[in-house]
Amino acid sequence: MIDAIFDLFVQPNRTLERAQGGLGVGLTVVKSLVEMHGGSIEVQSDARGKGSTFTIHLPLPSSPSEKLTTPRSFAQVGQGLRVVVVEDNIDAREMLCHLLTRAGFDCESVGDGLASLALIDSFEPHAAIVDVGLPGLDGFEVARRIRRKDKHPRPTSSP
Repeated sequence: MIDAIFDLFVQPNRTLERAQGGLGVGLTVVKSLVEMHGGSIEVQSDARGKGSTFTIHLPLPSSPSEKLTTPRSFAQVGQGLRVVVVEDNIDAREMLCHLLTRAGFDCESVGDGLASLALIDSFEPHAAIVDVGLPGLDGFEVARRIRRKDKHPRPTSSP
């Protein structure tokens, strides 16, 4: 798996129940974030079941007074837009909502499919980021139920 470990949706065992982990996007996101900061990431493993070592290299500021700031364009991306994050992993949910908030979005989140339906009805988001492998109602069922409601019409494409 080492040659493909940072590729999108790559994981050794793929199931909706996620008994072996997520959906295969985490390491792709990590690599992208590290590279956006001018760094690199490497992985080493002796064999399956022996664990892995991930090494991240990040550049240091050239001087202690150099400030690392969020580009203005990033901070204005979601100004005035509402987003719901539905993710059962609390760390991933909080991190994503935090990043979206820093980008200007108004973000609310929940950890299961059934609770997401109530939140989406009350918060009326412009978009929802829904994990597929949720407890109770999976992400596919959440999407089906939302689409059935007149309150949440599907976007129409322009000719």
